[in-house]
Amino acid sequence: MGKKILLVCGGGASTGFLAQAITNAANNEGYDYEIFARPVDMLDGLIGEIDVLLIAPHFKFREKELIEKARNNSVCCGVIDSLAYGTMDGKTILNQINNLIGG
Repeated sequence: MGKKILLVCGGGASTGFLAQAITNAANNEGYDYEIFARPVDMLDGLIGEIDVLLIAPHFKFREKELIEKARNNSVCCGVIDSLAYGTMDGKTILNQINNLIGG
């Protein structure tokens, strides 16, 4: 079974494009990942279904709260690299995901 990776931000629009870029990079590398984006307000309903939580860089001000929520649910968590986010660099963020999950 593949890993489920959730990207969160305010509305989910820009992270939706980023999720597609990461999905393309993951598919090219042969990873079985389901990568999707949602507004941060939907996190409580999804936290039990995901393996990795990535926070958009402009939501870094909520990092402590979101990391604690992730830890309490045994979910790996990190803030997306701002340069990779701005350039929609799916491969760099895929590497970040793999580092978070230890692979």
